[in-house]
Amino acid sequence: MARVGSAAGRRLGRSGRAVVAGLAAGALLAGTGCSGGEIRSHLRDGREHYTAGRYEEAQLEGLYVLLRAPEHPEALELVASSLLALDRDSEAEGYFRTLIGLEPARATTATALFDQRARVDFAAGQKSRAARRWAAALAFSPRLDLGPYAFFMAEHAYARRDWPVAMTLYGQAIAAYPDSSAAQDAVHPYAVSLHQLAHDLQALDVLEPFLRREPRHRLRHEAVWLYQELLIEQARAANGRMDYERAVAYLRRALGFGENPPLRAEALLELGASYESLREYQEAVACYRKVIDESNTQTGRVYDRAIERLATLEKARLR
Repeated sequence: MARVGSAAGRRLGRSGRAVVAGLAAGALLAGTGCSGGEIRSHLRDGREHYTAGRYEEAQLEGLYVLLRAPEHPEALELVASSLLALDRDSEAEGYFRTLIGLEPARATTATALFDQRARVDFAAGQKSRAARRWAAALAFSPRLDLGPYAFFMAEHAYARRDWPVAMTLYGQAIAAYPDSSAAQDAVHPYAVSLHQLAHDLQALDVLEPFLRREPRHRLRHEAVWLYQELLIEQARAANGRMDYERAVAYLRRALGFGENPPLRAEALLELGASYESLREYQEAVACYRKVIDESNTQTGRVYDRAIERLATLEKARLR
């Protein structure tokens, strides 16, 4: 009995230890092992308690079985489910992890229970708790379909800079509800999440149709800024590979949106450098002159570089 109690204690954590100790003492006084029939009886009683909403009693029946059979799957599930119903989520997660370690298919049950509780919480306005429970559900089953709640959980992951989860959930939600206002609001954070995970070309593919389609969206400025930054980065990388024509193509796309003077100036400067590499000096001069002509207080650094490049080209022409 000492061995069984020790093994169970490691799995039970802090929950109900005084109760467990009492049960253990009772088991010792009662004598030896627990028969299969007795285990089934306790589990049956526990399930009846659970169905009737008597979660403390259901938990105790499961704990009693675990004292005698520490890795009994049905008892682990009964205790975990009861703890979740009692809002003791972290303890419930621990039992479910033990259960899933023994029987991986049980992840479906754990996921469904946390998802169900989270939906109830969300409907009741308990959004923080709903987020925690959905996070637990996603930890058990990363491909869980949250339906419209995916937007909410994507925002939650984005706020925590959990980029992989945010990227996955935004992608799922936008694909499922492409014409919704929530999908339009999600485009920019989705692209940011993609960028953070170095999926820049995919981020560009997400941003461009949004920018063409939503000229007055509240996140347009941020989206244009990111779009242009990514294109300039791609162009610089292409120039580094001596793929100058591709760099020009990227930069022309970036210049299709003129709302951000600093990035427009950066794109023109990089475009001028690309044309220089292609020996199209007149085109390069035109780019540098545009930087100078359109300069303002936001573009001073780029303005100085454009002056330098233009002067260098003029000296070369005069030689």
